[in-house]
Amino acid sequence: MNTIREEGFVLLESLVSLSILVLFVGAVLPFFMGVFSIRNLAKSQVESTRFLYESALFWEREGVKKESFHSNGVEVNSLHQSNAITIIWEGEERVSTKIQSIKWTE
Repeated sequence: MNTIREEGFVLLESLVSLSILVLFVGAVLPFFMGVFSIRNLAKSQVESTRFLYESALFWEREGVKKESFHSNGVEVNSLHQSNAITIIWEGEERVSTKIQSIKWTE
């Protein structure tokens, strides 16, 4: 009769271990999902700033100019105006800078 009791104990022990494991995964999974979403947001902000920097390198004072960048399947547009550069990310304005003063050297 000891073997029947031991088999029952092993089954109960397995169920308790499995339930503890499920509770742990259920508690940790939302935390990791939040970390990944914050990482993706930070990545898009860094890319927006990088596009703004690259646009500023080739900015010209006269006229309106529009450029397109492609990154990870996302199209980003840069709009150059006489006193501003605007980065438009998937139809939404993300980063904009206004040029206050410029010292031209030749």
